[in-house]
Amino acid sequence: MSALGPAFIILAGIFWGSMGIFVRKLGTYGFNPIQIVCIRVVLAALVFCVVQLAKDPKGFRISLRDVPLFLGLGLGSILFFTVCYFTAISMMTLSTAAILLYTSPIWIMLMSLLFFHEKLTAKKNIALVLAFGGCVLVSGISGGGLTIMGLLVGLGSGIGYGLYSILGTVALRRYTPYTVTTWTFIIAAIGSILISHPADLMAKISVAPSIPGLLGFSLLRPW
Repeated sequence: MSALGPAFIILAGIFWGSMGIFVRKLGTYGFNPIQIVCIRVVLAALVFCVVQLAKDPKGFRISLRDVPLFLGLGLGSILFFTVCYFTAISMMTLSTAAILLYTSPIWIMLMSLLFFHEKLTAKKNIALVLAFGGCVLVSGISGGGLTIMGLLVGLGSGIGYGLYSILGTVALRRYTPYTVTTWTFIIAAIGSILISHPADLMAKISVAPSIPGLLGFSLLRPW
């Protein structure tokens, strides 16, 4: 199984990188970023529900006291970060949007200091600089078309993505990964439907020429 680990990491990176292609393509069909988010999280939530039912139906049970935690994961993290990231993709180059998303380790480190009282060490700082620098070198940031609003939206995606790691750490102390992921996407899906103008979204889906593209967008990219 250990030999498959690197292959899975590379495959996950390929799926992750393909997301921008799907977002741009769906945009040509008239879907706005929020509607694209809705397509993504609703279909993903359905998939996770099926997996949860197959793996452990009892895993749908959560405590009422943890509802705010899952609201934070679903709305404050997944929905917020995805809306910000997809909006950033529509406003700037894919490489610039990706680099702003990958400011998330910075926010994770700052939130870990605040909430978990972790110590800031020289090794962590060096690793952070190298990781972010490597992302910049690989993606090749041009800054073309970058505006103040685009910068804020891009940084928002990094903050929201980082928040998922923080809240997810707390949730995983109490629930399985399947339960955490399933409820996170159920809540994100409900929130996305409320803000996506669902009637307009369904009208666009009914005339979209690439339903397989919609499914691929949801199924091939891992969370």
